[in-house]
Amino acid sequence: MGRLLAEASLRRLLGAGLMHYTTRAMEVTLHGWLLTSLTSTPSSAAFLGVFRVAPMFLLGIVIGSFVDRFSARITLALAQLLLALSSATLLVLILLQQIQVWHIYVALFASGAGYAGDFSARRALLSERVASRQLPRLTVVDTTGLTLGMLLGPIVGGWTIAAVGFAGALAVVLSLTGVAIVLVHAGKGRRTDVQNRRESTPVPLLRMVRELLRARAMRAVVLITIVMNTLSFPFQFLLPVVARTALRIGPVRYGLLSGAMGAAALLTTLFLTRVTPAAATRIFAFGSILQLGGVLLLGLSGSYGVSILAMAIAGIGFAGFASMQVAIAMRVVPQSWRGRSLGVVALAIGLQPAGAFGLGMLANTIGAAPAISVFGATGLVAVAVVTVRMELWRSLFDAPTTLPQTRG
Repeated sequence: MGRLLAEASLRRLLGAGLMHYTTRAMEVTLHGWLLTSLTSTPSSAAFLGVFRVAPMFLLGIVIGSFVDRFSARITLALAQLLLALSSATLLVLILLQQIQVWHIYVALFASGAGYAGDFSARRALLSERVASRQLPRLTVVDTTGLTLGMLLGPIVGGWTIAAVGFAGALAVVLSLTGVAIVLVHAGKGRRTDVQNRRESTPVPLLRMVRELLRARAMRAVVLITIVMNTLSFPFQFLLPVVARTALRIGPVRYGLLSGAMGAAALLTTLFLTRVTPAAATRIFAFGSILQLGGVLLLGLSGSYGVSILAMAIAGIGFAGFASMQVAIAMRVVPQSWRGRSLGVVALAIGLQPAGAFGLGMLANTIGAAPAISVFGATGLVAVAVVTVRMELWRSLFDAPTTLPQTRG
């Protein structure tokens, strides 16, 4: 692990990732709590997911192609600028006491576009600095930052809302975004593989997706990613509603509840640092199943203690899902196609708004907690079917797929 982190530019990129992950988790707490203070409709909170993740669907492949053919660093710089502008605009509106629900949605869409850029660009930059065989460990290290951010973000968000209000919490988010910008651009580091980008000529969109999905492991990643983002992850947008109505807790205890998932995920990633490529698809599949089990338990729970346990179970599973999702997607393609491979994964992630919308509508009918349990149970069945049909307990960590290098 020490050799993996020997390069300073690699450490800076990982540090920038930690800042992004922390601010993203803070935003879930901050925007969710702010929105529920403005409206009590469950679907309004669920729509946070629609606006936050829609850019993944709309822009994921476009961003991935830009990363491969032109510049990952420029893409990341533009993404960070969007993140800063989003937080700064909301901060000004709150200080002027002009904040409205639609302002939050617009800001979420802008920050979602920023995170879509980070998803492909920063990971492409990371992957250029290690050999392919080291990708699983690298993505586990990056996922450790993700899980640490999931732990710190909700707790810091809850405490800052209680201590200094929404404006103070947004100021913290903006400051952390500034730190990420400095980390990425403080040093030149190793030059990106410009030759690979020049050789990566345009390929028609449908053909590009078809070529990428030739790898069996890549198909499994896309299918399970769709299930997780439509039936599992949207629960987080209803968590503030569950906290206020079912558990009747304040922002501090809500922050601790949300942070329990990050704490469990962080501890789990520490055990995944020795993962071998052969275990990647098994960890990915069984982690997804465990995460959905936690979501189901959360929906069925009526107590704060059981809800903490449910979030911890979900966190353990999430660590396996998140760390192997990116590793598999980057490992099964040549380096010059990694941005586009991540773009296809981003496209699958971008279907989350459909799940969030459906969850919100169901919550309006049967309540937030029952709706979460229904989605969790459905997701469990879907992932189990994919796991059995594609035999994901076997090693499906394919060698890089041969892909076209000329215009289609």
